[in-house]
Amino acid sequence: MVVAFTILAAILVPAVQRTVEPFFTSGDQLAILRNLLVALGGALIGATAISFSVVMFAVQINFARTPHGLFRKLSTDLKLLGAFIATFLLAVGVAALSLIPDASQAGAAIVAAGV
Repeated sequence: MVVAFTILAAILVPAVQRTVEPFFTSGDQLAILRNLLVALGGALIGATAISFSVVMFAVQINFARTPHGLFRKLSTDLKLLGAFIATFLLAVGVAALSLIPDASQAGAAIVAAGV
């Protein structure tokens, strides 16, 4: 699935770039795109933190009813921790897309943020 999205993104970038580059030739529109990417990345980081906090709160509330061995297994669950780390890194990546230097990379940033 990831490979399919990567191939699709590679195919879409030139078409999107040709479409959006004339729009972002002015500095104001490029600044607006940068602000949008920073805000979107910040919102994704906040959503990641809130969802992880809710999961950890649910684990702590049910601690009294959870056998000790199961709680230890849950607290070291690689899938849960991996999902949090991956989501957090993707959110930071979206925010980092705001560092595009000029309009020649606006299409790639838009496609990367969308995928």
